[in-house]
Amino acid sequence: MNNCDTAEYLCAQPKSVYGDSFSFPEIERWYAEEENGYANLDYLDSETDCYPYHLFNEIFGWNKLQGSLGDALSLGGAFAAEYALVSKGVSALTVIEPSKKFWRNEAYNLKLNYVMPNVDGHIDYPDGSFDTITVFGVLHHIPNVSYVFSELVRILKEGGYILVREPIISMGDWSKTRNGLTKNERGIPLDMFVKLASENKLETISSVVIGFPPLQKICTALRINYWDTKWLLKLDALVSKAFLWNYKYHRSSVFDRFSPSNIFLVFRKKC
Repeated sequence: MNNCDTAEYLCAQPKSVYGDSFSFPEIERWYAEEENGYANLDYLDSETDCYPYHLFNEIFGWNKLQGSLGDALSLGGAFAAEYALVSKGVSALTVIEPSKKFWRNEAYNLKLNYVMPNVDGHIDYPDGSFDTITVFGVLHHIPNVSYVFSELVRILKEGGYILVREPIISMGDWSKTRNGLTKNERGIPLDMFVKLASENKLETISSVVIGFPPLQKICTALRINYWDTKWLLKLDALVSKAFLWNYKYHRSSVFDRFSPSNIFLVFRKKC
């Protein structure tokens, strides 16, 4: 947006996001409000091992990687279900997860190492600790996105991969209660990912916009399993790319919905 003449929550510039420059007391308040926010929504994929995004992750994420996953880290991964079908390629799996409701000792024939996140976003691991890092729908729950992302890059080994999947729209007015959403979550502006990749000297292996609302609405009406239908996911990616010209972070009209709402990125840390 060029003019910040609306509420503060609408004033994020294309390459920044609300909360990214918060002071520590502001971050503490946000963290307290979000710590168990997702767990308390009781989504099926969080309460059980019924995880609907395996095919989605495979097409736009796992298939882009070369070699084994090695020592892997899931940021905010709850049960870390994203690794269920690729666990054979994982040597060890660490999960940074604030809600102990999701913690468990082992799964997918792997011992799981759960750790609590630090409120300020610092990650208590040495540089170059992990081969693979997944951040699926987590950054938009975090205030200081840039710092946390830089921490993920720091603990990634040279040549390692970061897989990111996030909403790229504001998700409505987060100063008000929104049905099915936590108090503070908001999408990350599309151009901010370009900025993050540049600042952290990452190679972009794959960047796919997806989540075309009209198509998803049709699938819901027809009771088609959108996330588990390969041709639909690929069609969505094609249509989303075709309508990328209409992308707006803040959607103010029905026509604005004719554009992608999410992005799937695969980054590689340069050697």
